Amino acid sequence: MAVEDRVEDRLLTRYAGAPHVTMRPHETMVEFDSSLVEPDGLNWVTTLRFKGVTDFRFAEDPGGADGRLVEIVDSPVVVVRPELHHYRIAFQEHGVYDIIGTEMDIFADRAAHA
Repeated sequence: MAVEDRVEDRLLTRYAGAPHVTMRPHETMVEFDSSLVEPDGLNWVTTLRFKGVTDFRFAEDPGGADGRLVEIVDSPVVVVRPELHHYRIAFQEHGVYDIIGTEMDIFADRAAHA
């Protein structure tokens, strides 16, 4: 499996417990803590918005997942339909999401820790 790393700080899932997932027709959003709580009481929260979603899967066993987002560039679906992207995001204590869609947006904001 060939992958492209997306290892920006806000894309690592090592500080996240279970993410918050919102699904709408053809759109999925995954929100998770992407930093520890800092001295000012705030932490970073990352939201990934996947558009044009054609497939969404979850596996409880992360099986060697290392807590990050990758794009699987040689996915069978992508080979047949090059306008699609296959993303996989793993949460070590939670599971793995596979999302296939046309694009992804990344948002990172600071928030008060609940």
